[in-house]
Amino acid sequence: MAKAALKTPPRDDLYETDFFLWTQAQADLLRARRLDELDLDHLIDQVANVGAIDQREIRNRLTVWISPFSPSSLRSPSKTRCPTASCRRSLI
Repeated sequence: MAKAALKTPPRDDLYETDFFLWTQAQADLLRARRLDELDLDHLIDQVANVGAIDQREIRNRLTVWISPFSPSSLRSPSKTRCPTASCRRSLI
């Protein structure tokens, strides 16, 4: 991002009005080691949320991946979507 991009609206306003631009400005400030200008309150919240979001995403993907092998899905074929008894017998 260009140096001119560092001249942004006040930190709180930018965070509320253009989140993407706020993230880019924070990254620029970090690269420039201008730590005293960082929006630390919002930055701390965002870093903490990233870990929680990643953990939730992994748990959801594992649930989808493992669910076909769960005991409840391997029980009786009568719980399948076959509408007739002959269809269910063919699954056995």
